[in-house]
Amino acid sequence: MDLNPRSPQAHTFHAWLLSCLGRDEEAARAVGVGLELDPYLPATSGVAALVAYHGRRYDDAIRQSARTLERDATSALSMLSISLAHSMKGEHKEAILHAERGVGLSPGVNFLRGVLGIVYASANDIPAARKVLDDLLERSKRAYVGPTVISWIYAYIGERDRALEWLEKAIDQRDCTLGFGLRAPLYDVFRDDPGFTSLMGRIGLQ
Repeated sequence: MDLNPRSPQAHTFHAWLLSCLGRDEEAARAVGVGLELDPYLPATSGVAALVAYHGRRYDDAIRQSARTLERDATSALSMLSISLAHSMKGEHKEAILHAERGVGLSPGVNFLRGVLGIVYASANDIPAARKVLDDLLERSKRAYVGPTVISWIYAYIGERDRALEWLEKAIDQRDCTLGFGLRAPLYDVFRDDPGFTSLMGRIGLQ
């Protein structure tokens, strides 16, 4: 940002970092600058939705995601944000619709499969969530699947110990999906677990 204060990418990824650190108001301001500089840049609009979701501004996340998806139906960050925001509001039908669409449009994006497992489980469709989990575990035998997304589904089907085991693997492997941030609302299901607190400490987020 010092080298080029008008770089929307710099402000965008600064916003993502601030969001992961729980500095939600600063993150919102930073991504706002990125949007002013280039409102049509896919990364900026996707991160704007993610920042709103992280800040628990679910209606804002849904609106920003919807605007982005009108221009780019395959925006994975927007699909993640709109699905999880609807889920957190208890709007499970909408959450599942967007998550299924995301997987259909971007079948190679494993974190969208993880989101699909979350929203199925949140809607109390545990068999469907387990089917997604089994698919990810099978995929992991043939190609790399980030342990983070597997941990998500274990957490939401109520197997907290397994979820923490996979999250620990994710930290050991430097899984890039951890970049969504352990302060995200999706981790609220085991926010009070001492094991989760310990993992947060390992990566400097306590």
